[in-house]
Amino acid sequence: EDMDKANHLEDVKQLIQQEDFDFLITRLMKEKKWSYSEAQEACQYYKNFLILNYAYGNNCKIPPSMDIDEVWHMHILFTQKYKEF
Repeated sequence: EDMDKANHLEDVKQLIQQEDFDFLITRLMKEKKWSYSEAQEACQYYKNFLILNYAYGNNCKIPPSMDIDEVWHMHILFTQKYKEF
C-alpha cells in the first residue's frame, strides 16, 4: 500500500513538472512586469507548492509565498486551463 502511494505521488509529481506554463510566464511578464527568469522561477515554485500540498494534504498547511500566490491567481484567470489541470 505504501508503495502504491509512493508510485502515485511520483506520477503526480511528473505530471505537474511536465505541465507547460509558458502561457502563465508570458502573462506574468506582461501584467506584473516580471523578467522571464522571475516568471519562470515563480512558476517552478508554484509547481513545487502544488506537489507539496498534494503529498501532505491536510496534514501540513503550507502557505504560499507572495510570488506563488501571484502565479496561482493568474492561473485561475485561465479558467478552462486551470480546470483541466
